[in-house]
Amino acid sequence: MESSNINESNEAWIRLLYLYSKVEPFEIKKLLPQLENQIIISISPEDSWDYIKQLYDIIKDDIAQNKEVLFRLLEICYKLELYANGYEILCYLENSGQLSESKLLLLHKLSYLSALDQHEIVVELFESIKPKISLESRIGLNMMLACLSSYRYTGQISECLKIHNKILTNSIYKSYDEYAIFLRLTNIYLPNKKALKYAKQSVELFAKQNNMYQKGKSQITYAKLLAGLGKNKRALNILRQAEESLENHPIRGNILWIDEADILMDQGIHDDQVWDLLQKSEFTAVIPYDKLAIIIVKLAWCYENNQFAKAKLLIERGENIITLEPDHHIHALFYYNAYAVLNKSGEINRSQIYYNKAYALKEYSRYIKARIDRPKTREEKNRIKHPWYIIYLSFWNHDIENISE
Repeated sequence: MESSNINESNEAWIRLLYLYSKVEPFEIKKLLPQLENQIIISISPEDSWDYIKQLYDIIKDDIAQNKEVLFRLLEICYKLELYANGYEILCYLENSGQLSESKLLLLHKLSYLSALDQHEIVVELFESIKPKISLESRIGLNMMLACLSSYRYTGQISECLKIHNKILTNSIYKSYDEYAIFLRLTNIYLPNKKALKYAKQSVELFAKQNNMYQKGKSQITYAKLLAGLGKNKRALNILRQAEESLENHPIRGNILWIDEADILMDQGIHDDQVWDLLQKSEFTAVIPYDKLAIIIVKLAWCYENNQFAKAKLLIERGENIITLEPDHHIHALFYYNAYAVLNKSGEINRSQIYYNKAYALKEYSRYIKARIDRPKTREEKNRIKHPWYIIYLSFWNHDIENISE
C-alpha cells in the first residue's frame, strides 16, 4: 500500500480494512493517515468518498470507541467539499443519541449546514444554543466563525460586525489558533480596503504557526482583495505563493485558477491561456457557486473573442445551475454577462430579458448597482471599467481542525 498508487491497490485497501475490522478493530484509525496521504497524492476528491465510506462503514457501529476517528472523517469530508457525504455521517452520529451533549458535533452541524446553504437554519440554531455555551471558549469562537457566512448570506451584516467587534476587543480570542481564520473571514462582510490588512495579518499568523494549508487559503483571500483594488501584479505574485503553500494539500485548485484568469482578464488578456485556466478549474469545481463563477468569467471571455455559440451553451448551463445556488449576488453577475454577450451578438430582445433580471437584483450586487446608479468609490469604478464582470473567489467557509471536546 505504502509503495503503490491507491488506484492500483483497491483490493489491498479493502483487504486491509477487512483484516483490521476482524482482528484489530480499535486500531483501524491507524489507516486514516494512509488514506489522507493517498487522497492528496492520487485520488480525486469526487472518488475519495468511496474509500472514506469503506472506513466509515466498518467503524460506525461502535461510536464510543471510534468517536475521534469519526470526527476526523467529518473534518476530511469538509475539507474535500464532500458536504453531502459528511452530513450523512453527522446525521448518523446525531441520531445515535450517544453524542447529544457534544458541543463539537453542534459545531460541525453549523459548518455543514452553512456549506449546504441552509443559512436560515444555521442562524436559528446558533441563536438557540448561544445561551448554553461560553462564546469565549475555543468552541464558542469556532461556532461564531462558522455562522459568519450565514449571517452574511441572510443580509445580517450587523450581526457579522457584532461578532467582529467582540473578537477584536476580547484578548482571549487571540490565544486560539482560529483567530487567524477570523482575520481571513473579515473578507465576508468588510469592504476590500478594510479587510485587506486583516487578510495580510492572517497570512503572517499562519506562517508563524507553520500551517501551510491555512496560510495558502489566506494568501488566496489576500490576493483576491488586492485584485479587487486593482493591484493586479501584487495579487498575481501572492497567488503564485499560495500555489506553493498548497502543494501536496487536498484543496481544489479551481479558486486559484479562476482568480488568476480574472486578473489576466482585468489586464486586457483574453487569450487561450485564460480559457485553459477556466477549463482546468472546472475539473475541481464542485459547489454551484464556483461553477457559476467559472461560467461568468467564461462569458466575459466569449464576449472578447466573439465566441457567441459557446456563450449560448454557457448561458443554458448557467440557467440549470442557478436554481441550486441561493446567492443573489452571483445571480446578478451571471445575468449581466449573459446580457452583455447576447447584446454584442445582436440578440437584442433576448439580451434585454437578462438585463432586466440583473437590474431586478441590483441591490444584491454593489457593482451592478454602481453601474446602473453610478459608482461612489474608486473600487466600484475599477470594477465596472469593462463591459462585463469577473468574479474573484475566496474562502467563506470556516475550517474545523484538531478541535476536541
